[in-house]
Amino acid sequence: MPKLLDLAGVAAPLSVQFDGRSLFPLLLEEARPWPDRTLFFQWHRGDVPERGRAFAARSQRYKLVQALGNGEKPPPPGTRSQLFDMTADPFEMRDIAGEQPQLAARLQEEYDTWFTEVTRSRAYSDAGIARIHVGAPQENPVRLTRQDWRGPAAGWTPASVGHWQIDVRRDGRYSLAVRVVPSAKAGRVEVTVGATHVEQPLPAGAATVTFERIRLARGPTTLGVRVSADGESRGALDVVITRH
Repeated sequence: MPKLLDLAGVAAPLSVQFDGRSLFPLLLEEARPWPDRTLFFQWHRGDVPERGRAFAARSQRYKLVQALGNGEKPPPPGTRSQLFDMTADPFEMRDIAGEQPQLAARLQEEYDTWFTEVTRSRAYSDAGIARIHVGAPQENPVRLTRQDWRGPAAGWTPASVGHWQIDVRRDGRYSLAVRVVPSAKAGRVEVTVGATHVEQPLPAGAATVTFERIRLARGPTTLGVRVSADGESRGALDVVITRH
């Protein structure tokens, strides 16, 4: 954002605090002071980010890394971060945290400060997150994928199941095309939108079940889909919602 404002010749608003820095001077190869800074990277699983899980804090030369937690389980308590000299050791083969404990502690402190800052004003509960708009004229239909669903069992495994937080922008009738993993035996597909619950048979071998002309009221709500087949219960692959 600072670079885009710089390119457009627009002054940055004083009320907004930017994390980034304009790269415009570097593009023009201008001689301008460019102090070192630390960049932060974070990966997490689930609805709420966890402090210290799969993160890195990198300056121009050094990188503090805690690589555990990029799977289903978080790192064990007390997991130690590693420190690498990216100039002398670009392949990160030699941990020097024990040799430079003060540098490792400083980068760890900077990471903790950053994590606190970027999560302080964010709402991660279902009630506070930004919802997916459904039925708006700017995008109709809307595809809901597993990437955006929530819940303790949400994921990408065959047995995963979750729900979507949506905001219906217009009252009306909607169709929901539910795509599923084909099953060798017949089953059922259930759709719950707020207080509305509908279900249909799932024929053996079917990849899609469509619910036609379901009435959705304007406003925020929760959409859940559950597929029962082969003696198991799981979620949909995705759902395409179309307002008619």
